[in-house]
Amino acid sequence: MAYQGSTNNVFTYGSADYCYAIKEALIAAGWQLVASGGGTGGSFSTTVDMVPTLASNVDGTYGRLGWNNSGAWAQLREPLNGANPRREYVFMRGSTVDGMIIKYSRQTGFSGGAAATLPTTGAGTPPPGDGVVVLASSNRGYSTTVNNDAAITTAASGQNIALVGTGYVSCIASDVPVNGVYGFWMISYAAGTGALAAIIMSEGMSASSTPTQDQDPSIRQVAGGSFFSTDSINAVNGVAFWIAYGLPTKAYAIGASGYGGLNSVNSAYNAQGASLIPSATASTLNPYNSKINVYPMLVFPSSATYGYQPKGFTSGLGWFNVTQNQVDTFNLTTTEPRIVIAGRVVMPWKQNVVPLV
Repeated sequence: MAYQGSTNNVFTYGSADYCYAIKEALIAAGWQLVASGGGTGGSFSTTVDMVPTLASNVDGTYGRLGWNNSGAWAQLREPLNGANPRREYVFMRGSTVDGMIIKYSRQTGFSGGAAATLPTTGAGTPPPGDGVVVLASSNRGYSTTVNNDAAITTAASGQNIALVGTGYVSCIASDVPVNGVYGFWMISYAAGTGALAAIIMSEGMSASSTPTQDQDPSIRQVAGGSFFSTDSINAVNGVAFWIAYGLPTKAYAIGASGYGGLNSVNSAYNAQGASLIPSATASTLNPYNSKINVYPMLVFPSSATYGYQPKGFTSGLGWFNVTQNQVDTFNLTTTEPRIVIAGRVVMPWKQNVVPLV
């Protein structure tokens, strides 16, 4: 595994910082910039990067206004040796400094768009495309009869996302697919304490933990730091994933009303009548190598609507059985470095890069 990234960026503007870090990390990991728009007063292009920098007014003559402009956006597609057809994401800076829109397509991809108007996967009943809204002020999720993606096209639909104030923004992206999925993880955290402000991530499920029929063994997560405990993640803008993608009964579960969760402790599953994962061992060290183990997290829909069928185990996010210091790194000189983002929760990091605190 190899991780690329845009790391240790000093937080400056708002959601523009998040969009910039994600785009730069994904391109470094081999993603294709399909299209982009400079936002209000800018231009649209499928060949020229309209948001090359974080600062606004990069090149007003040609409409390259940068991310710190209302309605600036980018459409990105997975590298060639991932899934085929490849996944796509669209990221937009909202009309306010903390506003942001994220859309996702597993297979059909997005088309259209203008300087300050997002592309869609098409409108209709049933919808012609599979686009879903991961983050916006409304229409999040997916319906087999209504394409919610088609209704979210302008900056006014941006959802407020937690900002960090004085702190740092980093995004790590894998240039090797896991279960056909190229993962990425963006975090913002406060200077001095390392307290998490926000996370935006996507990763593949471990190959041995998901059904072979699952055509999208991946999850997405958008949350503020206040929604994290030491060993679980679930929020209104929480874990989102396809249920039975490619099958007639497919649905897109998103972490509102308990539809999606990440957890590592026994009690969460006992409440549903089944123990799906053992609790952490009492010992803090592995007796065979005297190191602290990192465990995967189980992704599951916590609603009877989806039968509690687990999605699978995480491949990037993990957890320790003892609380660590915020932004501590582990295995930093290896190809599998990790950084602590919430007590016991860890995510991938970039090799040999020391995070600023």
